[in-house]
Amino acid sequence: MPTSHLTVASWRAIAENSPEVILLLDCQARILYTNRTSPEYTTRDAVGREVYEFVAPRHHDMMRQCYQRVLETGVADRYELDFNDVQGNTRWFSTQVTRRMEQGQVAGLTLYACDITEMRQAQEQLAQQKQILDGVIASMADGVAVVGEQGKFLVYNRAAEELVGVIPQEGLSQDWSRHFGLFRADKVTLFPEDELPLRRAALGEKQHEVEVYVKNPSKPEGICLSVNATPLLDAQGRRRGGVAVFRDVTAQKESELKLKSEQRLLRKLLELQEQERKMISHEIHDGFVQYVVGAKMRLEAAQARGAPGDLAESDPLTQAVQLLRSAITEARRLISDLRPMVIDDHGIVEAIRHLIAELESRHDLLVEFSAPRSLPAIDGRLRGAMYRVVQEALNNVIRHAQTREAQVRLTASETLITLEITDQGAGFEPRTVPGERFGLRSIRERARLFGGLAVIHSQPGQGTTIHVDWPIQESTQS
Repeated sequence: MPTSHLTVASWRAIAENSPEVILLLDCQARILYTNRTSPEYTTRDAVGREVYEFVAPRHHDMMRQCYQRVLETGVADRYELDFNDVQGNTRWFSTQVTRRMEQGQVAGLTLYACDITEMRQAQEQLAQQKQILDGVIASMADGVAVVGEQGKFLVYNRAAEELVGVIPQEGLSQDWSRHFGLFRADKVTLFPEDELPLRRAALGEKQHEVEVYVKNPSKPEGICLSVNATPLLDAQGRRRGGVAVFRDVTAQKESELKLKSEQRLLRKLLELQEQERKMISHEIHDGFVQYVVGAKMRLEAAQARGAPGDLAESDPLTQAVQLLRSAITEARRLISDLRPMVIDDHGIVEAIRHLIAELESRHDLLVEFSAPRSLPAIDGRLRGAMYRVVQEALNNVIRHAQTREAQVRLTASETLITLEITDQGAGFEPRTVPGERFGLRSIRERARLFGGLAVIHSQPGQGTTIHVDWPIQESTQS
């Protein structure tokens, strides 16, 4: 019977109130006692019958083997089995089997059966979710690597193997950089172990878009990976390791380098163009204009020596003076269009004011201009680009907007220079502008060349706003 220091009555009282199903069996697995039965059987019906009668035949061999081991060795054992209840629902029980001794002799077995149906259902759901998650991770185009608290790899998907070309060895937890061939973006310096994104994530730090260059015998040509990593947390928010997701950005990096090279070339060409325009404007100003001004002054002096009223407007001398005046005006306009000297002499703000005054004098146009009192240092090439953007935008207002008013606003912060040109004119649909129209395209390109962005907002009947931002750091670089 039960343990010697409890009376039978005490033991039965405990058993009757236990949440577990308790059975006492003899050595032939016949039931001597049970604290509860199913609705189909009473306790009296169960006593004296073999326990096998109450479970499905497929479990009998497993139960017999377990009972035999416990009876022979005295070492407790455990098994799990399922059966269908009265409603036809599957229930799972975990049963602990211990040997029972009476007066120094093996008397039989004691079974403690606990209903683990909910736990099994939760395990099955968890297994299904894990299977789905494993399938998702396996099918991802991005590489995924997960490490535990000790730095050992728990997950390393197929994409990771293909991208890196090397798989983690069993138990690998150190020297990742050498094992995988991980380098800094310079492609020469081995990535310091404690700075690797996955290492930092396992320590609790998020890592965003870190560039890691991979080169190893499987990837002799080398590839550039962009790595995002985050700490692995459990349901209670405790850190359990790290997760890294990475993708191949080699082609993207090559495109970026090519684009930067093209931008440098275009900037250089733009600089040469501006220098050439500056030189031509100086030559026109210092040469041609001076000669024409001198000729006009001589003709005016000759005109002054004549008797008042002697020279009519139709007189060749008078006509020559007028033509020279027109030539001087046109030459100065050409100088301004080529490279306004005021940009270099007085800065971009005065250059824009000069441009606005000139356009207002030549066209029926009224422009409101605002600018800060001081600006950060701006590269000369960017000053030229800013001037051309304002010039092109205001020319578009004159040609297309069907309005005589516009606003030009120049602002600057520590990191950004912004130009905004607005009118309340006819407006247009930007998507319908033909590609061969160079005006708007030139504005976008002048923004892009210096790392900026031009955004054009317009709708028919609602005017147009051209907004251009340039980063100051980018714009001041060579």
